[in-house]
Amino acid sequence: MKTNSDTTTRITRIGFAAIIALACLLLIRATDVLAGVALFANPTDTISVSGSLLLTNAATYEARVFFTQPVTNFVGGVFNEWTDNQEDKDLFFYPGILGGFSFPVNEADGDIESTNLTFKLNQWHHVAYVYDGAQERLYLDGALVGSRPASGSIGNAGGIPVVGASPRLEPYSGPRPSFLGYIDTLRISDVARYSGTNFSPPTGKLAADGATLLLFNFNEAPGSTTTEDLSGNGHTGTLGVGFAGSTSPQFTLDPAPPYLNITSAGQLVLGAPIGSTNCIQYVFDLTVTNWQTLTNLVVEQSPLEITDPQFGQVPQKFYRAVRLQ
Repeated sequence: MKTNSDTTTRITRIGFAAIIALACLLLIRATDVLAGVALFANPTDTISVSGSLLLTNAATYEARVFFTQPVTNFVGGVFNEWTDNQEDKDLFFYPGILGGFSFPVNEADGDIESTNLTFKLNQWHHVAYVYDGAQERLYLDGALVGSRPASGSIGNAGGIPVVGASPRLEPYSGPRPSFLGYIDTLRISDVARYSGTNFSPPTGKLAADGATLLLFNFNEAPGSTTTEDLSGNGHTGTLGVGFAGSTSPQFTLDPAPPYLNITSAGQLVLGAPIGSTNCIQYVFDLTVTNWQTLTNLVVEQSPLEITDPQFGQVPQKFYRAVRLQ
């Protein structure tokens, strides 16, 4: 006779040995989803992008960023494509300010800038500059933080796009410094992706579509010297080149990965922890659909090492999960 415990997804308490086996199983079944990010730890860290980006009367420059320290430089660059007096596609920070530009749109007024923002440390923020042919807008975590009327076409002059520090000299005495922190994903589009005063900001890697000119998701292994453009347009990024004294950002793991929570209904949910952060305490009979759910998981940055006589040395990295209370 079938009982309620015979559901497709079943959770059962298990012993220590099986816990370790499950941890290994999760690692094996989802090795393609290790979440990578790029760490810009130095003001001279830069990625030089092959091929310029052609824009006309609409654009979105966006990224997910993670501040490791307050913005104290005069400017911290996220993305820029610049040719003196011809083009300036820009996404950047000042202390307490998010800014963007699409020269010569609103050339007389210069950059569009927000004011009096608080960039919380050690957490992810989505930032975006949007131009739709009639208005420029700035967004922080889905909230409109700046806007102004605008019109005209965006300049294109074959400049070299960069992520982080820029070789541009004007109006600086040397290369413009990089934003300091992590970048999870960066996308440049030839459409205005966001409008209104609020939207639900992306919380993971951005995806490419027909309007994507450039997409970096930084999933390369530590030590890699290039990053793949996932837009399909071939704009490969090369680390640590472009100007004298340039340095390379580092590929690493997400500094704040989500947790796998196990709800009272037996569902697997990503998010902030809802219980103690012990090792996995349950075993799952998972359907194909459930395994697809697991493809959104990321590896815990600080690996846990456990040796068990029955299973030997466990691989050093597996998912941090949260047990039910």
